[in-house]
Amino acid sequence: MTLQIRGISYVPAAEPDVVRRDLRAIAQDLHCTTVMLIESDPEQLRAAAEYALELGLDVYVRPYVEDRPHAEVLAWVERTAVMAERLRQRFPGSICTGSAPTPRRTSGGCVR
Repeated sequence: MTLQIRGISYVPAAEPDVVRRDLRAIAQDLHCTTVMLIESDPEQLRAAAEYALELGLDVYVRPYVEDRPHAEVLAWVERTAVMAERLRQRFPGSICTGSAPTPRRTSGGCVR
């Protein structure tokens, strides 16, 4: 039996060059097929997701909005959903959003 999905969680909270280096290592050195990006800054999350997708990784976007007011969480989810939809259109079947602990990838994308 071979493992079809090999993934890792990653917090892209560093400078863009460091994030790109880390994501290259995740794809090339660790031979991962999937990365879960955990981030509170929507722009850092978008940049990391886009680069990971360009490397051929499937991306699972996971918000980190601990201890935030409800309205702020909703605004973050909305911004993230818009960003993820744009990336999904460019990279069909390779991006998943949400907070489920165990996403699965199918030919149609991620499901919970």
